[in-house]
This record gives sequence, C-alpha cells and structure tokens, in this order.
Amino acid sequence: MSRTTTYDPTLPERIAAYLDVVERGEHPKDLVPSIASICVEFNVARKLVYEWSKHHPEMGTVMDRAQEVQHRLLNNGGLSGRFNPKIATLLLGNLGVTSRQQIDHVSSDGSMTPQAVSAPEVMEALKDIASKL
Repeated sequence: MSRTTTYDPTLPERIAAYLDVVERGEHPKDLVPSIASICVEFNVARKLVYEWSKHHPEMGTVMDRAQEVQHRLLNNGGLSGRFNPKIATLLLGNLGVTSRQQIDHVSSDGSMTPQAVSAPEVMEALKDIASKL
C-alpha cells in the first residue's frame, strides 16, 4: 500500500478520533500518541504532517492537541508508575519539559560569603602585586 501524499481534509478529524481512543487507553498498540504513531496509523510521511500543519489550520490544531495528549499521558503515567518515570521524563523532555536543580553554594561557617572591598583596598592590593613582579 503506498503512502498518502495529498492532503485529505478529513484527516484532522480522523486524527482527533485516534487521539480520543489513545487517551481512553483503548488503542491496541499505542499507549501514548506521537508524530510517529500518527504517521504509521494514517500511512503518511512525517515531513508531510509537518507541512500540512503549517498550511492547514485544522491540521495544526489537531497536531497541537496530539502533543497535549502526549504530555498529559506521559505526565500522569510517570507519576502513577504506569510508565517508567525515567522514560516518561525523557519523552517529556522531547516536548520541552525540563527538570532543573538549582544549587546554592553556601558554607556553614560563612567563609565563602563575599566580603566588601573598598576602592583604596583594591588599589593597595594592586600596588602590592605590581611590586612583586
């Protein structure tokens, strides 16, 4: 069977129905929708899906919804333990979700706390360094 190469105006509606089935957990193969799963399901090349999304607003809207459904299922599946949390985090990273850790470098004795230095003290230190050169 050859791949679809021309835009079908019913495609967004059919993708929306597919997303509903996947979101309800009733699809026999797909736990989470993806661009790849949509391409396989509807026998269309990824490049065409992206192009059609730019030129057909209804296609762009349904593909946005696909990412939202993907995000929701990955997030809930990772939190509930249905999916491996590390894999869910990795896949969410592909959707632009990141986890960041901010580290505050502080010493318990205060020895790393910056000390204020006056201009005359800086000049004196520079003179001392210059005299040693």
